[in-house]
Amino acid sequence: MAKVNIFIPVYNGEKYIAETVQSILSQTFSDFTALFVDDGSTDSSVELLRKYAGIDNRIVVIEKPHEGSVPFAWNYIFPRLDAEWTLYMSHDDMLEPSLLQSLVEKQEATGADAVIPSCHFFCEHIDDHKYDAKNRMNDMTGRSQAECISGRDAFELMLDYSIPGFALWRTSLIKGIGMPTESYNSDEGMQRLWVKDCRKVAFSADKFYYRLVQSSITKGLKPYHYRSLLTNKRLLEAAKETQISPDKTKAFQYYCLSSLLYLKSKFNNDADSFSESEKKSISVIFTSVYPSFSNKLGLPSNLKEFILYFSSVNRIFFNMAVSAFAGRFNRNA
Repeated sequence: MAKVNIFIPVYNGEKYIAETVQSILSQTFSDFTALFVDDGSTDSSVELLRKYAGIDNRIVVIEKPHEGSVPFAWNYIFPRLDAEWTLYMSHDDMLEPSLLQSLVEKQEATGADAVIPSCHFFCEHIDDHKYDAKNRMNDMTGRSQAECISGRDAFELMLDYSIPGFALWRTSLIKGIGMPTESYNSDEGMQRLWVKDCRKVAFSADKFYYRLVQSSITKGLKPYHYRSLLTNKRLLEAAKETQISPDKTKAFQYYCLSSLLYLKSKFNNDADSFSESEKKSISVIFTSVYPSFSNKLGLPSNLKEFILYFSSVNRIFFNMAVSAFAGRFNRNA
């Protein structure tokens, strides 16, 4: 059987890191190396990981300077990935004991370039599921019993996360495509671009447990959050180039425009909280993405789309919509 690298970026993960390590060491498939890449943690994460590394040599601890986002960790680890297959997980996620075995066996049976597991979302405890088991993003049992699908079809499904973004990846494929660092969530975008370039994509019923934690974005937008628009732009361009279904492309373009309207409104409302250099950088992002998000937008089919469509006719109407939304945010503050 093929060897697997498990890549786990870490930053201040002491609360959950033991559970994550235990779920890895409990795998029925044993031919793996777990590469924990610490991004300058200020808690006891590294000390805890070193203890596990002293017990089991499949645990490897790598320390790097703090850069603040997963895409940088990906580029740091790419040269160190020496296995044919790579699985990514966060420092607070967990794996069903049979997951690696299932992913590898499915790959060998199908010749797929990526194998996507079931993804179960939970909060503090593993039996505290956030979504119903029938949620389309959770259970891949049905798909695991069917034939493989093409990378193009998987990209279309993953664009709105109708299927999860976690997968056992062919290492040479993801290394060859790479990872931009323009945005804190570039890795979420690249999961979908990686799958687009796969010849075949298979599925597994076994579970990848994704822990939901409170996002800092709910505590107020930070300058780096606006860079998510660059990820949206990259994905929208790929969707148009790949010629996926017009309905899916239209829906994603409306999503992109809606995100832009929301972020521009929040920015206008909270501009005083940003430095001059931050304001300039964010304004450049708005200017660069607006043409892509508004160009050849499909005709609206509901009131929300009509408002977005009207705002996309030209920048004057867009700015009017921004002012209206910013005023609403200000009244609700």
